Amino acid sequence: IDFSDLINEANRILEVKDKKTLEMFNFKYILVDEFQDISKNREKLIKNLLDLNQNSKLFAVGDDWQSIYRFSGSDIRLMTDFKNRFHPKETKRNFIDETHRFPKEISDLASEFIQENPQQIPKSIKASKKLGKISFCQIEKYSIEDIKRILDRIPLNESSIEKGVFIIYRNKNNVPDIIDEEKFKDLQKYREDLDLKISSIHGVKGLENDIVIVLGLD
Repeated sequence: IDFSDLINEANRILEVKDKKTLEMFNFKYILVDEFQDISKNREKLIKNLLDLNQNSKLFAVGDDWQSIYRFSGSDIRLMTDFKNRFHPKETKRNFIDETHRFPKEISDLASEFIQENPQQIPKSIKASKKLGKISFCQIEKYSIEDIKRILDRIPLNESSIEKGVFIIYRNKNNVPDIIDEEKFKDLQKYREDLDLKISSIHGVKGLENDIVIVLGLD
């Protein structure tokens, strides 16, 4: 059975509400992390647990701006409409509005971009540090020559410490020219003062570098 089957089976057991079930799952507090990823069957599981004890409390932690699992059943409305779905009379929302993950310049840009979606909960995010100047340029194609023109904007690195550069893309269909091994070697020779690495966005999740070039940011 798969993960959804496990949740469905748990729901079937909880809905019986026999004496053994009531004793075993009599929770006072239920904490759900990454709540932005919640789906309809997970919502049902939480409600079934809450129904076993009418005095139990639900504490949900999540960020609707990070809701990216629609393809696997995640529904952002379960978070944005939390009050009406779970505790219509006794709901309190708290915002954690300071980020230590991004500098102000990136936080401001990302906030403006994501709030173009009217379904997102409006937030004002503060950043604890500043980065300085960020340079943006837009290109229509993603050939080796295009990337060279972007690399030309990076000052020559005369330090003995190599400056790292990530070149990242969404999927291989976006960049068939650049991920060719021989052509990428040519790119590395073009700027030997830089430590160039190419990867999918997924492949560099959780990592950081001195400079990041994002391809296909349309």
